[in-house]
Amino acid sequence: VGLAAVQSGCPPRVLPFLAGLAQGERVPEDLRLMAVQALGSTQDSSALDVLIALADGGRNFLGRQKLAPKSAVMLAALRALASGWRRHAKAAPLLALAAGSTDDDLCEAVR
Repeated sequence: VGLAAVQSGCPPRVLPFLAGLAQGERVPEDLRLMAVQALGSTQDSSALDVLIALADGGRNFLGRQKLAPKSAVMLAALRALASGWRRHAKAAPLLALAAGSTDDDLCEAVR
């Protein structure tokens, strides 16, 4: 119930809690998705960092940035980045990778 409430307006003091839920690998996926959606509803830079961490897969062997393995949480993070931080310098490279992908789910997430 609390996660649903903060999706419409996320107070800054709960951002660390939401970040922990979103990134928690032992947290049930439905709660992780709600936490990502709540993070996406704010324009706080710490939320941006968490969303990027969820979508960023690091670098490949050629040193190029890659996306994290596709999952419901990763796609939700891409959607949140596309809706709130499309032009942000940190988010733009990940969004461009997803938009240029041959994977329909990735392309749809960033439209």
